[in-house]
Amino acid sequence: MTRARAVAPSPRRGGWKREKRRAVSEVVSTLLLIAIVVTLGVFVFSFASGGINSLTGSFTRLMTNQGNSVDEHFVVEQVTFSFSGTTGASVYVRNVGSIASILVSVYIVDQSTGAFVKQIPLTTAQGTVDVGTVLDIPNTVLTFTPVHGQAYSFIVTSNLGNSVTFSSKAT
Repeated sequence: MTRARAVAPSPRRGGWKREKRRAVSEVVSTLLLIAIVVTLGVFVFSFASGGINSLTGSFTRLMTNQGNSVDEHFVVEQVTFSFSGTTGASVYVRNVGSIASILVSVYIVDQSTGAFVKQIPLTTAQGTVDVGTVLDIPNTVLTFTPVHGQAYSFIVTSNLGNSVTFSSKAT
């Protein structure tokens, strides 16, 4: 059993009308493709250059802070304990670096038991130490109840990530 094929009527004989189709020329299609690629390229470039500028800015800030953290140098010279009135300790910090230091926190650890005692955040006004000066962080700020004869560590930290540890016996 063979099937008969349908044959399309010829346009010359008044059968189907054939619409005239015009193809886009090769030159116009090439120009359209180039325009699309250039537009996408400009978009990708602007997106990437914004990211690179952001990365460059972050790297510059990081290197500046790293340089500043090397220039920053402070030492704890003395700790005095107060057992009456407002109990706690006064910490004296000297800036021996070449830039001002901003101290942000003091951590107190009981060396006798190894227990963490307290963390005291400092405001900018309480923790700014200019070059060559001594800052007194008073016992009214560093309040805790020291025990006679026990050793305490005071870890003083700055906003640039530097820290100094000083140990003292409560006497």
